[in-house]
Amino acid sequence: CENKKAAVITPISLEHTAYLGDTLEDIAREKAAIIRHGITVVDFSGIPLVRETALDAGCRVMTEGVEYGYEDIRETGNGFYEYDYFSSSVTIKNIRPGSRGMHQVANTAAALTTVLDADISDEEVKILRMKFPKPVHAICRTDHPVA
Repeated sequence: CENKKAAVITPISLEHTAYLGDTLEDIAREKAAIIRHGITVVDFSGIPLVRETALDAGCRVMTEGVEYGYEDIRETGNGFYEYDYFSSSVTIKNIRPGSRGMHQVANTAAALTTVLDADISDEEVKILRMKFPKPVHAICRTDHPVA
């Protein structure tokens, strides 16, 4: 994609060895190949190589636990969770992912970071909602406005 604004690098584990490499670093290197000069990179891979690659490419990097994160995770029943999101520019309380599972906290926090920090327009968010209704819907469910 020539007009790429962001790359999101998801968690990396050895379950990917059949396709992407024999070590976590090999897998990270393969995933980091989507990074292009000057874009925003949202990194929740847990592998330092991804952040280093993005910084070397002149990217704005948003790493989970460094530039953004989540806290006060609460189970709300039936496998659903609620949490508070924060970044250097915003705090949003009571985010409720629209899908079950604790992993959805990290997924929706990364999606929210992408929308907020990669200069994604309202029109592009509408397109994302059509293509990926659950994740984008999940990041828009909150009781409190952006503070």
